[in-house]
Amino acid sequence: MKIIIQAEVKRAEALVEGYMGLPPETITLDSFNTDALRNAPDDLAKALKALNRVARAQNPTQEHAAYAVNVVDLIAELAQRPKLPAPIQKMWEIEEGIRDAGAAWTFKHLVTVSLAFAGVLVGTSKTLPLGWELFAYFALVVVVASGALHLTHGKNAGTRVPIYTVGGLSMFCVLNTVYGPAIGFLVLFVGATIFMAGSALSLLGANDRAVRNNALQDDFEVMPMETEDYNLYKVTVGNDITQTIKNLL
Repeated sequence: MKIIIQAEVKRAEALVEGYMGLPPETITLDSFNTDALRNAPDDLAKALKALNRVARAQNPTQEHAAYAVNVVDLIAELAQRPKLPAPIQKMWEIEEGIRDAGAAWTFKHLVTVSLAFAGVLVGTSKTLPLGWELFAYFALVVVVASGALHLTHGKNAGTRVPIYTVGGLSMFCVLNTVYGPAIGFLVLFVGATIFMAGSALSLLGANDRAVRNNALQDDFEVMPMETEDYNLYKVTVGNDITQTIKNLL
């Protein structure tokens, strides 16, 4: 079992080296300081510490080995995540959870577009009752937050998310002062619609890839493996026929 666990430790060390952009064989798990994992998911450091505890077990069992394999699989998944500042990393995890929920991703975009459009309608009134004014602020926060979550899964999320958030709120304040809230919500409505269209196209692309993969699997004909009679005198791993040969001579 120690051999299996040590192999998993080596795999984890290679994953961390790749994550940090370091040359091979530069990290030793036993002496590695997890504080060096800046902008990494918190679970990555926890998984490395858990693996280190398993690797130090004096008499590891099969359960230890299975646990090590599962922990390193988790490390592999976490190491593939983008390196983002901690607040944006949390937003990335929220958006990832929404996308994994399936319909929740589409629902989020529909709600965002609907709130932005409602903001346009509400903003056309020159005097807003307190209830409608609170609704307008709520719609503004939801629309901007939804766009920021969406951008966490794009390129340069660490830069684009804060720029979009601050820029969107600033733009709305300027347009609200100069033209009124309806114009500000109209710009947000256009942005929310673009985000929803981009999400729909990405979903269609993912579905098309899944259909093509299924078609390839259907076209692939599984050929049955040919079996052969077991040869007692064939040298294979774990089949030492030295004594058998001596008996035949």
